Amino acid sequence: MTTTLSSESVIVPDWPAPRAVRSLLTTRIGGVSRPPYAGFNLGDHVGDDRSAVAANRALLRGALADGGDPRRVDLEHQGAHR
Repeated sequence: MTTTLSSESVIVPDWPAPRAVRSLLTTRIGGVSRPPYAGFNLGDHVGDDRSAVAANRALLRGALADGGDPRRVDLEHQGAHR
């Protein structure tokens, strides 16, 4: 269980965007969620412990340059599906 984020926890894209637009992508590395949600789970709708999700979201806020709340959060789930 990691209570900090590493450079592997967040990805800051290098793409052209208006000055006021900033973007950050997250991985599952880091965070405090336990299996089966292990890692940096930000979804509060999947059955993970709400306090773990809240802690992960606090870690995300801390990773933001201005320490503010994200104005838009889109959840994309990538992985191997069988």
